[in-house]
Amino acid sequence: MTSSQSVAVPTSAVGAIDPGSALRRLSREVSALTQRNLVHVAREPLQLSDVTIQPVVFSLRFVYVFGSGVTIPGGSYQDFALAGLLALNLTTATSGTAVGLSTDLTTGVIDRFRTLRHVRPGRLRP
Repeated sequence: MTSSQSVAVPTSAVGAIDPGSALRRLSREVSALTQRNLVHVAREPLQLSDVTIQPVVFSLRFVYVFGSGVTIPGGSYQDFALAGLLALNLTTATSGTAVGLSTDLTTGVIDRFRTLRHVRPGRLRP
């Protein structure tokens, strides 16, 4: 005869985590990584231009300079141009992130992160 019995497990054995302390820890880790990235931007300001200056220049160039000579029946060139520019800027930002991640993987930064105590979803596994 088998009977299903529930066994009471003390919360200390499960390792209950205070949600407030986990949130504080997460915010400290996010701020540390943000500061690290800001130091990189301060050392190489051209990284910031890829995200801020390039989209503005491309939008002005393609919408106002080249857009005056293009006519699209049943629609406006600005709608098509802005959608394409959004896709272009997203892929540019993604490639910058991929290069940064590749650099971190080859220089050993990710290995150093693995040795630290931090939230599990916060680290990358190659």
